[in-house]
Amino acid sequence: MLASQQQLMEALLAKMSIQQDIPELKSIESYLNPIPEFIFDADSGHTFEAWFGRIEDIFRVEFAAMVDAKKVRLLLQKLGPNEHQKYKNHILPKHPREISFDETVNILNKMFGEQMSLFRIRYNCLQLTREADEDYTTYAGRVNVQAERFKLNVLTSDQFKCLLFISGLNSPSYADVRMKLLSRMEHDEEMTLQTVTGECQRLINLKEDSAMLETKSAAPSNHSVHAVKTSQRQKSAKSYKHHTKIPKPSTKCWYCGAWHFSRFCRFRNHRCTVCNKLGHKESVCRTGENLRSKPTKRPHQFQNKYINSIYSIRALSMADKRRYVELVVNDVRLQLDTASDITLISKRTWNLIGCPQVLPTEHTARNASGDILKLVGIIKCSVEFRDNYFKGNCYLTNRHDLDLIGIDWIDKLNLWDVPLSEICMMKCTNSPRDLPMVHVAKKAITIDLLQKHKKLFQNKLGCCTIGKAKLYLRQDVKPVFCPKRQVPYAATDKVDKELDRLEKLGVIQPVNYSAWAAPIVVVQKANGTIRLCADFSTGLNVDLQSHSYPLPLPEDLFIKLNGGRYFSKLDLSEAYLQVEVDEDSRELLTINTHRGLYQFSRLPFGVKPALAIFQQIMDTMLSNLEGVAVYLDDIIVVASSAHELMSRLDVVLNRISQAGFQLQKEKCQFMLDSVKYLGYIFDKDGRRPDPDNINAIKNMPTPTDVTTLRSFLGMIGYYSMFVPQMYKLRHPLNQLLMDNAKWHWTKECQHSFDEIKRILSSKLLLTHYNPNLEIIVAADASNYGIGAVISHRFPDGKEKPIAHISRTLNPAERKYSQTEKEGLAIVFAVKKFHKMIYGRRFTLLTDHKPLLSIFGSKSGIPAYTANRLQRWAITLLAYDFRILYKSTEKFGQADVLSRLIANQKQESEDSIIAAISLEDIHQILQVAIKATPLSAEDIRRYTQEDGELKRIISYLEHGWPAHIDNKNIEQYAHRRNSLSLVDGCLMFGNRVIVPTSLRRKVMLELHAAHPGVARMKALARGYVYWPNIDTQIEEYVAKCSACATAMKAPRKTEMQSWGTP
Repeated sequence: MLASQQQLMEALLAKMSIQQDIPELKSIESYLNPIPEFIFDADSGHTFEAWFGRIEDIFRVEFAAMVDAKKVRLLLQKLGPNEHQKYKNHILPKHPREISFDETVNILNKMFGEQMSLFRIRYNCLQLTREADEDYTTYAGRVNVQAERFKLNVLTSDQFKCLLFISGLNSPSYADVRMKLLSRMEHDEEMTLQTVTGECQRLINLKEDSAMLETKSAAPSNHSVHAVKTSQRQKSAKSYKHHTKIPKPSTKCWYCGAWHFSRFCRFRNHRCTVCNKLGHKESVCRTGENLRSKPTKRPHQFQNKYINSIYSIRALSMADKRRYVELVVNDVRLQLDTASDITLISKRTWNLIGCPQVLPTEHTARNASGDILKLVGIIKCSVEFRDNYFKGNCYLTNRHDLDLIGIDWIDKLNLWDVPLSEICMMKCTNSPRDLPMVHVAKKAITIDLLQKHKKLFQNKLGCCTIGKAKLYLRQDVKPVFCPKRQVPYAATDKVDKELDRLEKLGVIQPVNYSAWAAPIVVVQKANGTIRLCADFSTGLNVDLQSHSYPLPLPEDLFIKLNGGRYFSKLDLSEAYLQVEVDEDSRELLTINTHRGLYQFSRLPFGVKPALAIFQQIMDTMLSNLEGVAVYLDDIIVVASSAHELMSRLDVVLNRISQAGFQLQKEKCQFMLDSVKYLGYIFDKDGRRPDPDNINAIKNMPTPTDVTTLRSFLGMIGYYSMFVPQMYKLRHPLNQLLMDNAKWHWTKECQHSFDEIKRILSSKLLLTHYNPNLEIIVAADASNYGIGAVISHRFPDGKEKPIAHISRTLNPAERKYSQTEKEGLAIVFAVKKFHKMIYGRRFTLLTDHKPLLSIFGSKSGIPAYTANRLQRWAITLLAYDFRILYKSTEKFGQADVLSRLIANQKQESEDSIIAAISLEDIHQILQVAIKATPLSAEDIRRYTQEDGELKRIISYLEHGWPAHIDNKNIEQYAHRRNSLSLVDGCLMFGNRVIVPTSLRRKVMLELHAAHPGVARMKALARGYVYWPNIDTQIEEYVAKCSACATAMKAPRKTEMQSWGTP
């Protein structure tokens, strides 16, 4: 009895506990729901400390009685997906529930806290100024935010003095000292001004001692700057006496008696103190005994009264006759000075050219007065003038107005024989502009680096030494062996040559047996060569396991690209073919050709796991390198200065060389000021959205008829869920669609149209690229344009666009069939959005059903697809997507982009792609016609006179009817996806369609050598087509007596007697 009562009490208590937990759960949700999700953004001040400060009381007070594990779980639920993943990766191998709440908060504070040092924050705060167009309220708010980050409440007087002291050490020579002081100050908050001063003096002493040891064996040099003493001029003359480029004067200068050309003499306007006349020195004066007693040798020195500073004399009397040579880098001017032994730049110029590295020097320089000119250090730089290039040194001075090209550079640039009027212009010192001659150019800076790594640019196929690609099959899969595809008779020799070339390179190797085989697709290029591709969509890709290696997230790449001033992009030559395939995996990569089976020994185009495999290799090769962002075969190197970029590039190129890869020099770009990446532009000012994302909307022209207006309103309907007041804006436009309404575009219509475009291109409707969300690419084509949009689908099912693109069709493209136009739109979209979708699974939307079987076939590319579509299908093999059909009525987001298109100039990239594609098709047409007794003009003319073929052309351009009453045209309809129009000639795949009036002539040519039925059919299938051609060939051969005579007799059989009835 007591036991049963105890059980009832326990059950009752448990039930009461559950009922108490329900209101507790609701109470917790009421606290948590208003809390915004934490998204880390240090640049905007969105740190964990700031975010947690607003909600700390909820966890410390309201949830005080809650156990730590539960508080940790609730806290982590409010982290963004990227932040949550980074935290979990950071604490591995521990699990979040194993860490206390306070420790979790401390870890998150460190991970997502302030990224800048406290010194930098305080320094930037002291530099704060109001922008010209900024109102005072906004400025005051900005000051308040920065002052809070300054942490005034914990700043002591000693810390403030140290801040001012270190801020004043802005000389380049103090760079290493400054860095060590900052490091010491960051770790020791109790440092005083006296401590910093003593540490600074200690570091300077160590630096000078080290420099003394490095230069102990080298004798210090003494250079003359602006010197005009005789001894210095003689020294310069002697140094150039044997210079082969400088002609020697035949006589002495009649102005001064020295051995130089008189046009260069500075005594042409000198007044002689002997005869009081202008134009000569006293030593060459021809009056009295002076002429007879004049010495015949060169004087050793000037009189003391002529020893002076050229710089000072010019500054007083010849400011308007100074000659300057301008450097391209940041509009820097250097004064041409043939009296200076060395080239000098000022601190101002050093800052303008990007603060390159300054090396210590023991050299000293003196001006014409004999005073020492302090040299801060020496700068190694690359100089280019016209076709002359050299590596030179220039010296940094502590002067702010001294920028000279000295004799050292004048000699290396061969400027002695060049008239000044050709290399510089006379300018007043108060108006320096437009003097571009000597180039310390971006191109020149990279010449030495490329020369050092010239083995990386040998135009050959590299071989990766880091690792090999290994492929893994899913469980319980059966091998897929596809038969070979028919190679056009005309292309057989070219396919043989391409197979031989690939075998010689070691890309493929012949085999006698394989359980797996994929067919090949042959693409003929405009130059007559072919490209051979394996079609692994026939079964292998479905059966392969995904390679478990993550592609980098955009945020991780953005962190590396932010803050850069100079960028370089590297491009691997045939990237994937440089990776070897593991021996055990090669059988899976077998291709079936007309010559038998071949296996790929290198990673081929179109294999599903190739992307992740390649990313892992690249990450391994370039791991632990600062300023290097790698996404698949894209390598971007970023730095804050030109010297730092060259240093980082040197390390990267060494790594690539050690890994065995080769680079494509033509596609590599160096010393860029900005780069476009994943919808953003990165430059010295940071990251900003790429304006091209919304240009298709902003440049959209006004609708001109009801059709284009309906298309525009279809797009509005698609996005109206995000704009509650959209129905008011579209009201004037709806009036034009009313029954019996006349087309009249009013000011109200234009205002609504402009306002809707503004909303469509605003942040309200646009979202940023996030690979963790579902990616949708929609593309559509009209008769005169193509358009596309890439969007994200959010968990609630809503879609928001990332970017819009569109362009007009050129005259050749407007003649494409509708299927080809729709295919072009898809390939245009995929190429434009390549960076966002390559290596990611995405959904492709089209409103043209035939493309589902061409681009979405699970059994490979259809063998008889039209040439253009077949090429585009090969392009799409590299992408992981599913293609879905969407009716035109529900396709407003892409339909309007293909119809309302501004008359913008087509970009060169697209023009080149279209031109190459067009040339390829023309080449195929010419090959097909060569085998016939006809010309392209004959086929074109008779095609226009053929009633059936004219109807076919019309159907290709405007769409096929639902019902066809002509049997011949019905045969064309069954093959509509393989038909195309090239230069007025119809083609079926690689074969030209012969008009009715020319078919007998072609039949005679095919039968000229009496090849028999089988051979004649094979010839026809390589070049020409018309309905029932096979039947007509059989009938033609049957009527030929010569063919009947040559026909093989039936095989003899043994005679058998019939039974008697």
